[in-house]
Amino acid sequence: MLDLILTCRTFGGIENIKYRIFKDLPNRLTFEGDLHPVPFQWSGDQHDGFIEPHSAMLIPVKVAAMKNLFCMQLDTGAPSTFLRSGALQELRNQGVDFELTKEGERTSVQTFGLNVEDNRVKLSSDSVMGSDAHFAWNNPAAINVIGSFGADFIDRKVCEIDFPALQIRLHKSRPIEMKSLGACKPFKFNGRRILLPAKINGIQMELFYDLGCSAFSLLTSEYHIERYADQDSTEISYNANRHGDPVSFTTDYVRCW
Repeated sequence: MLDLILTCRTFGGIENIKYRIFKDLPNRLTFEGDLHPVPFQWSGDQHDGFIEPHSAMLIPVKVAAMKNLFCMQLDTGAPSTFLRSGALQELRNQGVDFELTKEGERTSVQTFGLNVEDNRVKLSSDSVMGSDAHFAWNNPAAINVIGSFGADFIDRKVCEIDFPALQIRLHKSRPIEMKSLGACKPFKFNGRRILLPAKINGIQMELFYDLGCSAFSLLTSEYHIERYADQDSTEISYNANRHGDPVSFTTDYVRCW
């Protein structure tokens, strides 16, 4: 039932030249008090008639004393949590008080509190991304996304992601009930990037586990698509966006093991 269990701790040092872009970063996200299970929901999307039901993993959150329910996307491909500038402006227009600072091109929110189910989460000096947001304040069923939890959300914790139950369980240490599962397999967490060991067509590789790209089973280069694509399948091309920036995708079935 448990699809993924991760024990995440930031390791210092650089083991290989390719990890130099994975710099160690300060963790400015803190959980106050005990850790409690966190529910999540899938957000779907549609591109030119192609329906993808798992385009984003959304975690419901509450802000200040507001009755509205908001969401944060869980994006393990981002090493740090960030908030959307448009969402912050919407919240400020509703009377939510917080302080923004600007250093060069970087804008940060100094202190921002969130209620994540029964967890109290505090963000300090977290980045703000330039992304528009228009909230449907009068629609209680609307999904208003205010930002993304990065890999700092699971840093220095044992993380269980129970996909069938749509629940994330965080622990400060490995709980006793996990002993029956045996030893966990090691992976790298350099610079808060989850790198899972994998063997593809007999070649030992590492796969970057990025929940921000949950719409795709595997993201790879055009070279590998051409090499491993099923010749009898049909490519699907469409445009998407990443925080307002246009991105083009081509999907295909690949044969690798």
